[in-house]
Amino acid sequence: DVDDEAMKNLCLPKEKCVVMRFFDFGEGVAKEIHGKEYLKSHPNMIDYQLEVKPGDKLENPKYGRLRPGHFIIGADTYEEAQKVAADVLEHVYVTFEE
Repeated sequence: DVDDEAMKNLCLPKEKCVVMRFFDFGEGVAKEIHGKEYLKSHPNMIDYQLEVKPGDKLENPKYGRLRPGHFIIGADTYEEAQKVAADVLEHVYVTFEE
């Protein structure tokens, strides 16, 4: 549900960009999840969800709800948003058991 009352008085700049990306870590049994603190502390981070923990068996998702998580970042320009999104994907990853 959206709080319409809060949205009425919301003043947002017209020239900003928001990007949502999904995590795709690959397949295998997760050994360790890296970058959780990076997600928590990133100044451009609007929202994220990470649905994977050590011991989970990851497979390529057959549909969207099976993805291991997502993140939403904001930036002043599309180019900056794309760069920040790429940085997040480099810092948040899973290592797998052998």
